[in-house]
Amino acid sequence: MGAEVTVLSQSLKKQEDGLRLGAKDYFATGDAATRGRSTCSGVGST
Repeated sequence: MGAEVTVLSQSLKKQEDGLRLGAKDYFATGDAATRGRSTCSGVGST
């Protein structure tokens, strides 16, 4: 269908699962390193 999936989670614990299941990106809201690289509108550090 052409959709790109991004997983948002509080930690990196499920990153492997999210990417394995087809997510293009994974952002852990509690991890400054992944939170800072967000390019999604409305997602990221506030």
